[in-house]
Amino acid sequence: MSKKQAIAIMCDTQRRDMLGCYYGDNVRTPNLDNLASKGVLFERAYDCSPVCGPARSAIFSGTYPHTNGIWSNGFALGTDIATVGQRLSKEGICCAYIGKWHLDGSVFGHGKAPEGWSPEWWYDARNYLEEFDDEQ
Repeated sequence: MSKKQAIAIMCDTQRRDMLGCYYGDNVRTPNLDNLASKGVLFERAYDCSPVCGPARSAIFSGTYPHTNGIWSNGFALGTDIATVGQRLSKEGICCAYIGKWHLDGSVFGHGKAPEGWSPEWWYDARNYLEEFDDEQ
């Protein structure tokens, strides 16, 4: 039996008009356009907050920021709040993460995968900074 797989791409500060899949030939984003043609392309999406931490907390936990503890940047997700990684890993789905986590109360993350996320596929900004420091 093969493992189930899914991918979600979430960009930081990227508007709709920066993607060719929404605006045709005016913008060239062939790889993202290809992914959009084979997956889900939202025509309407709403965000609970214009601030990164609270917005991410809602996406990754399915709860509002005032419920999950991240009502502003610099706050950590409540210890009793399950993330999508915890929920999906219980169903046998390997959950990887690459990018700015921002849910542990720090800007760059701690470099360690939270429960439910695969440690060998965890790469937050802290991992990047540590590798960059090692190269210097």
